[in-house]
Amino acid sequence: MMLPHQGLAVLALATLLAAQNTATETLPQATDEVVAVVQPIGWRTVRFPRGGSKGGSLAAVVCYPSKVAAGDKRNAQLAPRKGGYPVIVFMHGLGGSGSQMLAVGRHFARNGYIAVLTDTTRFNRSLQARNGAAFFSCLKLCNADENSFLHGQLDTERVGIGGHSMGGGNSMRVLGENPGYKAGFCFAPWTTGQGLKKKGYVDLYAGTIKVPLGIVHGVKDRVLPWKKNAMRLFEATQKDATMKVLWVLDDTASHINIAIQRKRRPAGVAVFELCLKTATAFFDRHLKGQANALDGMLDPKSKPAGVLHLHVNKTAPPPTPKRSGLHPCKRALVPGDRVFAHFGLGQALTIGESRPE
Repeated sequence: MMLPHQGLAVLALATLLAAQNTATETLPQATDEVVAVVQPIGWRTVRFPRGGSKGGSLAAVVCYPSKVAAGDKRNAQLAPRKGGYPVIVFMHGLGGSGSQMLAVGRHFARNGYIAVLTDTTRFNRSLQARNGAAFFSCLKLCNADENSFLHGQLDTERVGIGGHSMGGGNSMRVLGENPGYKAGFCFAPWTTGQGLKKKGYVDLYAGTIKVPLGIVHGVKDRVLPWKKNAMRLFEATQKDATMKVLWVLDDTASHINIAIQRKRRPAGVAVFELCLKTATAFFDRHLKGQANALDGMLDPKSKPAGVLHLHVNKTAPPPTPKRSGLHPCKRALVPGDRVFAHFGLGQALTIGESRPE
């Protein structure tokens, strides 16, 4: 929810270090292998035709891998790629805009995605949700349009959706009646609210999400309390066995810096970068098929700062307990595991089955 910061030291979200993928034109289409070069990017404002009886178009800021030899450039020429690029549709928070999320789009584009930052409404929550669903068919129309600079470059078989605050909650709503998105990622989602017959949005949509979903939220977020939003969403998704993950972060992050870059505040920049690396790794696994993309997120050697708890749906086989009260987990995390992880700055990571708060 894009609210003024109001002096709130709103809470903390940060994320685990994940494999950052930087893509070039030569990336294999199926596996999207990680390469060592920094991908230059471009961005421009695009109106996506809606088609059908309604007609009209939907506005967005699009970030994409470009041919520019050095640095980023507006309206740069897109670097063509056989089969096109995987796509991430991203929705801003309350009062925000697509251009405000440009740093998010640039990050995704630098990692081999075409990022579509929706720009259709600033405050209308329901309209943003409807448009988020409509963008899926818009991408197919645009990809088939020979007059579009995106012609043939949108891999519409590999499209994910995400958002911050209002946009994060609307990602839940879109995925609950999914038009075809393959995965979702929510930053501090605003999930409270009511639909028809005063039934809560979580009750209406979360239980029908059948694709992988990642969530990041902070334990001291005073704008959107994490237990009433992220945790409630996570718990309501357990009817489906596809990977659902919730990262709960400490007070180094705020409701804002989790998804909006503030360069004058070094701690906030670190939070933003960690959250984006985690989201990228999540999409790398589920859109690019990189099976090991999330492995580093549970690596004790990396000691990622700021994460308090990690929740993953389902339960691992019960191991032998230690004195700490946590159960050690010797094997690698796999989809379907439910674990608890706790660590602080300078502490080693302990992974366990569960622990009461």
